[in-house]
Amino acid sequence: MSSRSGARLVGLWLALASLVPGASAAGTELSATASQPYRVSRWNTDNGLPQNRISALQQTRDGYLWIGTWFGLARFDGARFVVFDKHNTPALTNDTINALAEDTEGTLWIGTADGLLSYRDHRFQRWTAAEGLPHRKVWRLAASRAGGLWLQTGDSVSLLRHGKFSRARKVPMPAWDMNIRSVQEDAEGWLQVITVEAGLLVSPAGDEVRTNFLTEPSGLGVLKSGGPGRAAGQIWVGTKTGVHRLEGGVWSAVGATELGPCVVDCLHEDRAGRLWIQAKPGGCQRWDGAHWTAVDLGASVTTPSMTCLSEDREGNVWIGTDQGLVQWQRRRLKTFTQRDGLAADHVWSVCEGSNGTIWLGTKGGLSRIQNDRVVPIAASEVRPENADRAVWPSRDGGVWIAKQGLGLLEFKDTFMKRAYREEFSGGSIAALSEDRSGQLWIGTGTGVSIWRDGRAAATYSKRSGQPVTDVKCILEDRDGAMWFGQHGQGLARLKNGHWQTFTERDGLSNNRVWAFHEDAEGTLWVGTENGLTRHRHGRFFSITRQSGLQENAVNAVLEDDFGFLWLSGLRGIYRVQREQLNAVADGRAAVVECAAFGTADGMESSETIGEGQPSGWKARDGRLWFPTVQGVVVIDPKTIQANEVAPPVVIEQVKADHEIIFGDRAVSQGSLSEAPMKLGPGRARVMEFGFTAIAFADARRARFRYRLAGHEAGWRDHGSERVVHYTNLRPGDYRFEVTAANHHGIWNPQPPFFAFTLAPHFYETWPFFALCGVAVVGLGAGFTAYRLRWQHRLLSARHEGVLARERARIARDLHDDLGTALTGVALEIDLARRQSNDGIANRLGESAARVRALAERMREVVWAVNPRCDTVSSLASFLEQQAGTLLRAGGVRGRFAFPEDIPSLPLDAETRHQLALGVREALTNTLRHARAREVVVALALQHDALSVKVTDDGRGFDTALAASGTGQGLNNLCVRLERVGGRCTIASTPGAGTRIEFRVPLRRALPRKETT
Repeated sequence: MSSRSGARLVGLWLALASLVPGASAAGTELSATASQPYRVSRWNTDNGLPQNRISALQQTRDGYLWIGTWFGLARFDGARFVVFDKHNTPALTNDTINALAEDTEGTLWIGTADGLLSYRDHRFQRWTAAEGLPHRKVWRLAASRAGGLWLQTGDSVSLLRHGKFSRARKVPMPAWDMNIRSVQEDAEGWLQVITVEAGLLVSPAGDEVRTNFLTEPSGLGVLKSGGPGRAAGQIWVGTKTGVHRLEGGVWSAVGATELGPCVVDCLHEDRAGRLWIQAKPGGCQRWDGAHWTAVDLGASVTTPSMTCLSEDREGNVWIGTDQGLVQWQRRRLKTFTQRDGLAADHVWSVCEGSNGTIWLGTKGGLSRIQNDRVVPIAASEVRPENADRAVWPSRDGGVWIAKQGLGLLEFKDTFMKRAYREEFSGGSIAALSEDRSGQLWIGTGTGVSIWRDGRAAATYSKRSGQPVTDVKCILEDRDGAMWFGQHGQGLARLKNGHWQTFTERDGLSNNRVWAFHEDAEGTLWVGTENGLTRHRHGRFFSITRQSGLQENAVNAVLEDDFGFLWLSGLRGIYRVQREQLNAVADGRAAVVECAAFGTADGMESSETIGEGQPSGWKARDGRLWFPTVQGVVVIDPKTIQANEVAPPVVIEQVKADHEIIFGDRAVSQGSLSEAPMKLGPGRARVMEFGFTAIAFADARRARFRYRLAGHEAGWRDHGSERVVHYTNLRPGDYRFEVTAANHHGIWNPQPPFFAFTLAPHFYETWPFFALCGVAVVGLGAGFTAYRLRWQHRLLSARHEGVLARERARIARDLHDDLGTALTGVALEIDLARRQSNDGIANRLGESAARVRALAERMREVVWAVNPRCDTVSSLASFLEQQAGTLLRAGGVRGRFAFPEDIPSLPLDAETRHQLALGVREALTNTLRHARAREVVVALALQHDALSVKVTDDGRGFDTALAASGTGQGLNNLCVRLERVGGRCTIASTPGAGTRIEFRVPLRRALPRKETT
């Protein structure tokens, strides 16, 4: 890949990263040479610090680095600062932070100019005089090993333990300097208090004070600060005349000759026993037990002064200064640059000569490194303005050079021999490689040439009919086949005189090929612009970022002696186990674990070079060399120590529907415990989890995996993002877990979790579903019953339809056949009567009367049977006709009280038949027994009932006597009406007439649906 295009891509990536909220708060990296085994970076207000004056540093057990300034408190995870001040933290009434300390229970204590604060479980608590604080200004803090906190307020010290302050012990000091320089606890639990004149001891309970435990030696001067020392009874003291050590009751100066006379006003000791001081003059100095070494804190306009120091769990030293925060980090890689003597920082190619010399082709010409020192080259015909794009060792101890614009040259000793440029007029040289027979293969922009015996012996290109062009890398495999990587045309192979090409269609990850490597098993590894490709047994398999690589561009592939492949790319150098790559290619694994090395490990720039080959070289001593845009990087796999410390992972904040429920500034504080937080119904439309990994070596390369148990089973890769969202979660129990790996691929084995329970709405609970089930069953049962009832009605309607048709046929037959016959018989009898004598005539007249009566009864039967008469209006007409006939025959006046408009309401045949018979029987009884002059027949519709009344003005009777009598007439009337669901009511008074009411319900006669 072109270095210029690669640089633009990386620059664009970094620019975009800087625009992302919460992006890495990367500090300014200060330059260093290969002779400096450490790297220094600095943070200030431009990177997110609230103020450049650092007053206190403290790394807590959860991994955070806390920074106290005069304008607020900051929390740092390696990627970003979170600032707490009086504007966003109510408990912090004053932004001046004087001291920080963490006690044995993990509580962070903050001493301010206006009280003491504690921080635990994302909660700040303020301690004032109301809780027993001796003085509102807290200057120094020291954690007690037995639990509790020592604090200096004003000119006194006290102990806070179990929420109670001990009695403040005033420290005697001269009036002209009210300044305690240091407070710290010794191995026996006594508090050491160092003042300007002497040292004092305060008992563990705070109830006893011993003075003058330090005896000032002659010429010691004023005590400025002290440190506990690693050895028991050892104390470091900074004075006006340098650093002194008290050990075994004997004072001694520490490196006085190297350090010279100076005032030491800040002193700290790290875990490795190194002593760090701030000397005036001299600046920041480090004592390694034998010598003092100046520490570059990144001076810009003025020299920063060290004010405090802390060391993190990764071994990085953090130095607070009056101009910001400085990180001192030991380098894991060594980089040679122009400052070390290279011709230029931009290195195109690298190789090792036969005598162990490392040859470098740079943008400014040829360079060499011997015994880890850059050795100058004084050669004739060297043109620094022409870049050396490719180098390859010659067999006579020199080096072949592909010099841009000049063609192929050979350098040996101090003489530069030029090859004929016209031999390679087809394009600039990009790759050099020598085969086993000693032929030098030269890759150019148009093909490949062979240099043998001082001349170009052969040239292959598309012009001459071979499928090869724009060659970027060359390799001879163990079978003697020559492989050529091309820019855009994939692979070309020359074997036994036959050419063959391979492209993406054959399984190659990309047609732009930059590097080759053949491992000990004969497997060919191909680095392309889009990942790494394995070629084994004639088959290709591509491994990309989806398989665990941290970037796709591969500029070089090298293999160390421990089974690891090293890949160089545009964003760093990566180490991956060869067996893991094979496992992915064989389908035995899904991803590989890839360790990344970059600027955090000692590279001046993470962008390596792939345009000049060889772009990586494994030396005879096993070390690996990679050219970059800022020098050449050398890696010794035998001694390089990967960062084996897994980063602590912290769930910082949880939001439910944009309301903070856990973390800093949470309204209702939750906890990371087994007991889940309970959320009300509808509280999880949007769940947001914010988390981080405490990684100070290279926080930008930290990677995360997460899962939400109860919602998903597998882990999800999340890259470097530190926020996860879930939407529309169903009610239930959930557990969010997250883990992280540092830039060397070391994963945290114990992921933190946040458990919560989402309560359901009532319509999401089992009683609701039970009710719904019952309702469904009920509806089903009701529907089934309705369907059965409907089917029954349908069957009934069909039956009634059939019955009605049969009734109509019978009525028609009776009327047409039997009725007509009876009428004919009556006429014939009348005719015979007129023609007979009187005796026979009388008898025939009686027979004719009986036949006519029988015909009349037949008409009544026809009316009762005919379904077309099943209406109230038909009943009214029949009653009027029947009653009129009977009353006229009996000589009684009849009157009818019927409605003018009688609706054609349905009335079944049985009901109207019984009503008709009941009315006939009532009229017959009236005519026989009542001796009435007038009879009134009334019909009325009342709501859902039909009422027929027969009223006479006859002599009446006693209903009680009638009920006890032997007659069955009245009883028959009641029984007749009860058969059709009605009732008969008889009211009579002797001498006052009789009223008989027939009442039947109309609901039994409602119309039924009929489907035919």
